[in-house]
This record gives sequence, structure tokens and C-alpha cells, in this order.
Amino acid sequence: MDFLRKSIWTGLSSLAFAAYSFITNKLFSVYFGPQGVTLLAHFQNLIALFTTLTNEGINRGLIKIFANENITQKEWNNAFSYGLALTFGSFLLILCLLFSLSFTFYDDFPPLMFTPLNLSWLILSVLMHMLALLFISLLMAMQHIRAFTLLNILNNGIGIILVYIGLQKGLITSLLYLAISPASMLVIILIYYLRANHERISKYRSNFDSPAFKQIVQFVFTALSSVALSRLVDFFVRSYLIKTFNVHQTGLWQAVAKISDGYTSVFSAAIGILIFTKVSSYVAEPKKLKAFIRKSLAFTFFITGIGLLAIYIYRVELLTLFYNKEFVEGSYLVGYLLLGDWLKFPSWIFGFVLQANMKTKTFIATQFASAFIYLILLWIFIPMLGLEAMPLAHFIRFVCYLSIVMWLSRKWFV
Repeated sequence: MDFLRKSIWTGLSSLAFAAYSFITNKLFSVYFGPQGVTLLAHFQNLIALFTTLTNEGINRGLIKIFANENITQKEWNNAFSYGLALTFGSFLLILCLLFSLSFTFYDDFPPLMFTPLNLSWLILSVLMHMLALLFISLLMAMQHIRAFTLLNILNNGIGIILVYIGLQKGLITSLLYLAISPASMLVIILIYYLRANHERISKYRSNFDSPAFKQIVQFVFTALSSVALSRLVDFFVRSYLIKTFNVHQTGLWQAVAKISDGYTSVFSAAIGILIFTKVSSYVAEPKKLKAFIRKSLAFTFFITGIGLLAIYIYRVELLTLFYNKEFVEGSYLVGYLLLGDWLKFPSWIFGFVLQANMKTKTFIATQFASAFIYLILLWIFIPMLGLEAMPLAHFIRFVCYLSIVMWLSRKWFV
């Protein structure tokens, strides 16, 4: 019952994000057409190269540590110190990586995107975004679900306003305003967290002993695989599509893919974090873990199956609603994409099990295998099928990936 109640609150947060995503996509499609949707997705992917490492690596590690109510102040100091240090360190690492690779994607964006002023704006926005995600995750670890939800709803509301204002000033400005919008609540989030955790904060002393680092860094390595083999692959595959197909065709695929990204984000925010937190808390109780995994799988297959079937039935209407009639041409790309996503969600649960049980190397290996399969499939299918290769490769990828992680996690749920 407690899990359901918390799911409702996080579900409200997810609905706010979904509304933000819907309105943003709609505005970009109306103002700039398929080109706008393509550049929107490419720009968001660029930012996600930074935030994925924070959210799925450092923050997951901190949640696992801080979820322990009996944690000592010294252990808390240790984890908090490394959380901040690793957040700044990962920001600098990815910044250097992207600067070194910028020649490969510079021409994908309008030249004005990378003027010194705009680049400074973008870099500062990304850093603030990463810090906001850090403290939002710490609220989740404290089980302040209601505050987490209300702050996210307010943040998304401010984001919509900023994006709309930016659109009046052109494509570049709208993208830059989009970058700053997730960080617009950073000060309020910090104030709330400092008040909610006043006792711990007042006793905080910088501490860099090794125990917390060893726990967090395993999640960082896991997230690095997600960044390098998921977000990075997506980014450069899209860059390849922009160069191979015309902007209109790439925009059709991107419109379909962004609908997938939208409900994927809803699932991750509403249920994914809660499932991961529960799995982490049951690591030392095998019977409870098995029961929870089975219930989570049944729930996930059922709920996502109904939702994805509805999306397939109303795919034409949804493409018109989310974008405009110009994007209905891409409806033929929906089918295999949805089938792949239906298998993707339960595969995450098995991934959570591997991460919570500190099978970091194993989990990273599955990420490498998944990316390798996907790229090989694209290399084979694109010359034969053109753009239709994208959803088909996505489906086959998750057939393989789910089979792999299910087999590797079998002792925790069979």
C-alpha cells in the first residue's frame, strides 16, 4: 500500500514532466517543423550525456547509501563529500570529452549555437542541472516523495514558460532556454533540502575516506556504460542519420522516438526509482527480493502492455496531437519500436537487481553487448531498409538484452 501511494505521488511528477515534454515537442514542431524536432532531440541528447552519469551513477549510489536509516554521521559525511566531488568531476570529464569530439557534430547545429556567450550559457546551465538532480535524488533517498513531486511539478511549469519565451526569439534562443529550465529550481531545492536535513548538514565535515567512494564508483562505472553505450550511441547514430537522410526524414523518426522517450521517462520517474530503491533495500533478504521482483515484473508487463497497445492503436492521432499532420507519415515506424519498449521496461528491473547486488562488471558487460548488437543490426539493416531499420534494430536489440539480463539474474527471482 505504501509503495502504491508513493507511486501515485511520483506518477504526478511524471505527468508534469510528460506535460512539459508534450508542450515542448508540440511548440518546436509548430514553430520549426521536422527540423526543429530533430535539433530539439539532438540538443537534449547532448545535455543527457552529462546528466545520465549523474542521475544513473552518482545519485543511484547515494540513494543506496542514504536509504539506510542507521547510517552514521561519519558515513553520511563521507558519502555526501564524494557525491559533490564526483558530480563536479564527471561534469569536467564529459565537458573535455565533448570538446575533443566537437568536430564530429559541430555541423549538426546552427553555427550560432557555439558562440562564446551561448556556449558559456550552455555549460553553466548543464552544471546547475546536474546539481539540481543530485539534491532531488537526496530528497528521494529521504523518502520526501511529496516534496519531490511538488518541486518537479513547479520546475516543469517554469520550464514551459521559459521555452515559450525562447521560441519567440528563434531556434537558438529556444534551445538555450530549454537548457536552463531544468536548473531553474536549484535554489529552492537547495533551501528545502538544507531545512529538511538540517541536523545532518549542521554536523557535516568534509570527509574523503574510501568506503563510500568504493560503493558510489561502482554505480559511476555502470552509468559510464550507460552514457558511452546508450546516450553516446544515440547521439552519434542521430548525427549519422542527419548526414545520411534529409532533415525531414530524420525528423519523422525522431518524432516517433521522442514519444518513446516521453513514456520511458514517465515510467522511470514514476516507478523505476521506487523499484530500484526497494530492490536495494531487499538485497539482504532473498525471499522478499524474489517476491518483489516477480510482482514488479507482472505489474510492469501488464501496465506497459496496456499503455503501449493503446499508443499503437491511436498512433496516427498521437502523432497529430503531439506534433502536426506533417508527422503522420512516420506512423509506419511505430510498431517495432513499441514491441522493443515493451521488453525494455522489464529488462530494467533485472538491471536494477544486478546493480543492487554490486554485479557492476556484469552489468557493464550487458550494456556493451546491447550497444554492439544494436550497431551491428543498424549496419546490416540501414542499407536494405533505410529508416525502417531503426525500429526493427531496436526491437531485436531488446529481445537479446532481456534474454541476457534475465539469465544473469535468474538466482534472484527463480
